[in-house]
Amino acid sequence: MRNADRDTFWLYGIAGAIALALCACGGSDSSPGAPVAGFPSSYNAQAAWRSLTHNAHTWSAQGTGSDGNAYGIQIAYSPANGSFKNVSADGVLRLVSFNRGGSVINSNASTLFMRSGTGVPIGWIASDGSCAAFINGREPDSSVAPNANGSLYGGSIFPDCSSTTGNGDRVSATWSIPVDGSSVLFCEDETLTVGGSSFELQLCVPIDTSGTLGQSVRATVKTGGVSVVMR
Repeated sequence: MRNADRDTFWLYGIAGAIALALCACGGSDSSPGAPVAGFPSSYNAQAAWRSLTHNAHTWSAQGTGSDGNAYGIQIAYSPANGSFKNVSADGVLRLVSFNRGGSVINSNASTLFMRSGTGVPIGWIASDGSCAAFINGREPDSSVAPNANGSLYGGSIFPDCSSTTGNGDRVSATWSIPVDGSSVLFCEDETLTVGGSSFELQLCVPIDTSGTLGQSVRATVKTGGVSVVMR
C-alpha cells in the first residue's frame, strides 16, 4: 500500500476483516434520537443512506481551516454494481479530491460494495487493489428522530482481497441525523487510523422526512491537527 494512498483512505467508506465480512446486519447499535421542537419527529435515514450510495452525486465545498488556510473538496459518486468476494453486490465508485489553496493534497478513488438490494456495506476496493471486508456492516433504520446516530462499519484494512493479515491500520464509520440551523442533515462520519495517525471526514447532506437528499453539502475534515468545515 503506497503512503500516498494511505493518507487518503480517510476520504472513503472503508473497513473490514475477512471473517464475518458478509454479515447482513442492519438497524442495530444505534441511538434513536429524540423529538426537536419545530422539526418533524421521524426521518427515513435508511433511504438517505441508500440514495447516497446507490445514485450519482457531485458536490464541491470550500472553507477556512483552523490553520488559516483555504481548503476545498470535490466529491463524485456513480453506481458501479458488480460483486465483492464472489457475492453479488450493489456498488458505488467514489472520487474525492481535497485541496489546500487550490493545490490537491489528497485524492483517490474507491468502490464501496453493499449487499444487493440493500444498503448493508460488505466491502471496499481501492484503485491500487487494497481491500477491506466489513465486520457487522449495518445500514440506518427507516424511521429515526432528529439527532439519531449509529454505526455503519468498522475493522481492519488488508493489502488485497486475499490477505488475512493486516498491519494494524483500522477504520470506522457512523451515521447521524443532526439538526443544522433550519435543516436536518444526513451525515456519514469516517475515522481512519494509519500508522498511529488519525484522519476523519464527515460528509453531511440535507434531507427531508422521506430521506431525499438535498443539493448542498457540508464536509468537515480533521487531520494533522487541522480542522476545516467546508460548505
